[in-house]
Amino acid sequence: MNAGGCGAVILLAAGILLQLGKFNLVKLTWELLWPVAVISVGLMLMWGSIKARKGGAGRAESPTGPGALNEMAIFSGVEKRVSSKNFTGGRLFAMFGGIELDLWQAEIEGDTAVLHIDAIFGGVELRVPDTWVVSSEGQGIFGGYSDSTHQRPPTDPAQPRKTLVIRGAAVFGGVEIRN
Repeated sequence: MNAGGCGAVILLAAGILLQLGKFNLVKLTWELLWPVAVISVGLMLMWGSIKARKGGAGRAESPTGPGALNEMAIFSGVEKRVSSKNFTGGRLFAMFGGIELDLWQAEIEGDTAVLHIDAIFGGVELRVPDTWVVSSEGQGIFGGYSDSTHQRPPTDPAQPRKTLVIRGAAVFGGVEIRN
């Protein structure tokens, strides 16, 4: 079961238990239930991380180095435009804040770049060129990953397409990828 399905099952179970409490069939209140919800979110994050590590054994991790990004917004905002010709990926983290990243003029070094994005009670807006293929492997937990990109047909079909792999989690937050 994926994280979205697991979250739906948890919300359904919580609703059923709270309703049974209203009918005095079960002695359960919100004060007893919210720690279970927090623990469930943590377990889903751990499960997603374990699943990603097992499934991604042959895939590259988020890079570090000269062509990589490392941006953090905690109770603040970051706006950045990247025009690097050797973009390799990186890591973005937004907690109670927001990040706007414009990669429209960037070029991926090699065929693939990996960008790890986590948004907790925050948001990340990512703008990518319409020549890139976006592979969104992010998980939304009471939040969402939205891929609104449209791809332009390649000018040279023999040339391999550049791929941006996006991983991470949006917990009570959101990640939007667009052109």
